[in-house]
Amino acid sequence: MMKLGFRFFLKSPVIQQFGEEIETVISETLNRMEIENVIVRAIDKGALNCTIEARVASAVMRASNASYNIWEVVSGV
Repeated sequence: MMKLGFRFFLKSPVIQQFGEEIETVISETLNRMEIENVIVRAIDKGALNCTIEARVASAVMRASNASYNIWEVVSGV
């Protein structure tokens, strides 16, 4: 199967300032979850990166009916 990568359709009031960063956060999250060849439609209202990451992970888990553990355990906190 040919690798297509990610296609983004992003709507955000801060797309001029943060559009590339939002796409990078989404791409890195999908890569960590070993997701390929996906179309991403995202509507952002200025969320923090950690919120975008959590929402992407949740959407993948819901769509695939699978569970992933992409979070690290921070000891000593």
